[in-house]
Amino acid sequence: MKNNSIQNIIFIIADTLRAKNVGLYGAKPSPTPNIDKLGRSGVVFMNAYTTITKTDPAITAIITGEYPVSTGLVNHGMHVTREEEKSLENANFLPEILKQNGWKTAAIDWLGRWHKRGFDYYSGEIGRDFRQDYPMTHRLPLPLYLRIIDKIAVKYLRREFLVRSYYALSPDPKIPYDTADKIVDKAIEIFRGNKQKQLFLYLHFWDTHAPHTRPRGFRSYLFDNVDDTYNAEISFLDEQIGRLIAYLKQTSQLEKTLIVFTADHGENFYEHDTPFNHENLYEDIVKVPFLLSHGSVASQKIDKLVQHIDLFPTILDLLSISVPNNIDGKSLLPLMRGKNKLARAFLYFEDITNRKIDIPKQTRRRGIRIGKYKYIETLIGKKEDLYRVMPREDLSVVHEELYDLESDSLEKKRFIYEKPNIVKRLRKELHVKILELNMKRLQNNNPNLYTKVEKSLRIIKKAAKQYKNYEVAVAWTGGKDSTVLLHLVRMAFDGKIPFKVIFNNSTMEFKEIYDFIDKVSKLWGINVIIIKHSEQELKEFHATKDRERKKELSRLMKITAINTALKRYRLKALMAGIRWDEHESRSKERYFSPRPDHMRIHPLLHFTEKDIWEYIKHFGVPYVSLYDKGYRSLGEKPFTKPVPPGGSERSGREREKEQLMQRLRKLGYW
Repeated sequence: MKNNSIQNIIFIIADTLRAKNVGLYGAKPSPTPNIDKLGRSGVVFMNAYTTITKTDPAITAIITGEYPVSTGLVNHGMHVTREEEKSLENANFLPEILKQNGWKTAAIDWLGRWHKRGFDYYSGEIGRDFRQDYPMTHRLPLPLYLRIIDKIAVKYLRREFLVRSYYALSPDPKIPYDTADKIVDKAIEIFRGNKQKQLFLYLHFWDTHAPHTRPRGFRSYLFDNVDDTYNAEISFLDEQIGRLIAYLKQTSQLEKTLIVFTADHGENFYEHDTPFNHENLYEDIVKVPFLLSHGSVASQKIDKLVQHIDLFPTILDLLSISVPNNIDGKSLLPLMRGKNKLARAFLYFEDITNRKIDIPKQTRRRGIRIGKYKYIETLIGKKEDLYRVMPREDLSVVHEELYDLESDSLEKKRFIYEKPNIVKRLRKELHVKILELNMKRLQNNNPNLYTKVEKSLRIIKKAAKQYKNYEVAVAWTGGKDSTVLLHLVRMAFDGKIPFKVIFNNSTMEFKEIYDFIDKVSKLWGINVIIIKHSEQELKEFHATKDRERKKELSRLMKITAINTALKRYRLKALMAGIRWDEHESRSKERYFSPRPDHMRIHPLLHFTEKDIWEYIKHFGVPYVSLYDKGYRSLGEKPFTKPVPPGGSERSGREREKEQLMQRLRKLGYW
């Protein structure tokens, strides 16, 4: 390898460019001779993937080296929340790090907002009012519905008619983005004006994004299909990149310049899903071109799995700049130099589609690729649940897909029923990865809660070391605390619950509790052990008309059921989700609290009610709908009410029981 110093970096993102349409990746005839030539002199990653299918979060992932779930920004455009933007405050941005290390940084882009971070110069020239400049909105009536007609035409006829008629026949069509020639003009201008040795220049090209504005003319309108117009855009983009390379060569700067070329995501036309929405997780959308070219890197093609987020540490590694240790990306330099045979064991990617019209249903997809297999799950639900950073875990998985990319590169055959064991393994790997990324985000954005969660996990794992799994049971009431405890146990053991799970069915619980227990048991794969009051006590409870006796029986029956279960299942430890702040009688409790015949384990003691709800929100933990109706602490239905305004957490619970809590706990209550 040559050891040329890198004095310039040109970082190119071609928006919505599919790998399959680039010559290096097999496109014939190739519409990209200049990009192909660049690749032949550099490193081409043949299996490179985006992290998400929308521009804002995809580019943010590239620039930060972190998955969208890690940074906390998963939405795009107007759907990005203030909370998501705020979560980026703790992220490392590549331009900022380069600037801190003496580089001049410039960008030709129009996304603005957080995308400006770290740049000395940010053009923003394309940042015009899209609604004003997009021709469909003022040249045609009912533009949204007419655009739907065009998408249907592409899906079944492979042609746009309304947009193509405008761009093919209008003598002066308006284009809603600065075209590649203007961007390259500006790039050359920046190079000419640069008096510093080191320049990082980010170029964001939009030509390959819809609407496709080339070629023009009546012949184009009559004969060109969507593949033709898309490839025409690619050819134009390639010509302009060739012009930029020619300038660098002419000014003796090419050998000093590291050129990085990729796309934020691909595009779908008629192959699988809705055209131009770049939704779903098929290869056309998630597989992207990815190459680096510089004299210090030997020319080669690499087939190993890599992702966008690996660019961030790779560039820093090439420049001998320290790589932050909390990012998701992995430097590809060892792989490029033959010192590491594998960069990634698997890939994780997702898709969020914010439709203007809820037809079909709003969806969120998450997928994983391991080796030759790709697994995708599709969720449906309310927008406010789907488009959170972490969607609620009890959202319906309406669709699962498994593809063998070696035998079926076009993803036509689903192996979801033929290979159930592989589906099960990849589904587990997907969910474990999501939990891992959410823990990382929690550490960045809520370190106080992260510390508490880590402590709870240590207690749970300590219990697993002290006792055999079959000797431990988790008490699940269906309430918020015990459900969070179950979720923590799952996290501690990679999505499994190795202990018994006991639900004390008083027969007087809310119907919502029974429904919730049933739903979450299926969701998390829990074989719940149902323990009930004795038939004799139940008969007396229902027969007596003495309300005070009823109250006493409701308490004592639960204690009897707990003690009976301990003996029946030979339990040596019972894990319960109680907290110090919940009730005075629990304020002096310990994490490991001996009882005469067993050990009580309390991993949540240090949590507060606020912590519980922050945890539920962060991880998308399911909870009973009663909490949305004013209940804060759930007991038996006859003795529990919504909390009055200004009331404490347990002010809706039956008062006499609260007053007798200390005595009841000595008898075996939680």
